[in-house]
Amino acid sequence: MNTLKTVYNKLFKEETQLASHEVELGLIEDYTSAKSTATSLINEILQKDYPNLVKNTNDVKDKMRKAINLVTQLSNMNSGLDIKFKELGLDWRKDANYKGFNELLKNEKTVFDILNKLK
Repeated sequence: MNTLKTVYNKLFKEETQLASHEVELGLIEDYTSAKSTATSLINEILQKDYPNLVKNTNDVKDKMRKAINLVTQLSNMNSGLDIKFKELGLDWRKDANYKGFNELLKNEKTVFDILNKLK
């Protein structure tokens, strides 16, 4: 009976050790998988996304500068039209073409603020 008990104790001890090794192997597999995924994402960001982001950011900055310049030109034209309309006894601000200009100025200010943050 003692021999049988000793055998069972050794088997139980071996089984516990195997279960412990399985848990360790599972943790290592999880670690390896997460590391592989993180490595792939980092490489993709550095090799593909970042260069595209820089290019796209520069393109967006160029568009923003162009839009700001156009709104500046529109402001100057707006002043000129306002003077011409007054000379004719009309109100430029009531003309359909003027409509939306104030909203455009607000949006241009927002674009200007964003552009300054991107510098």
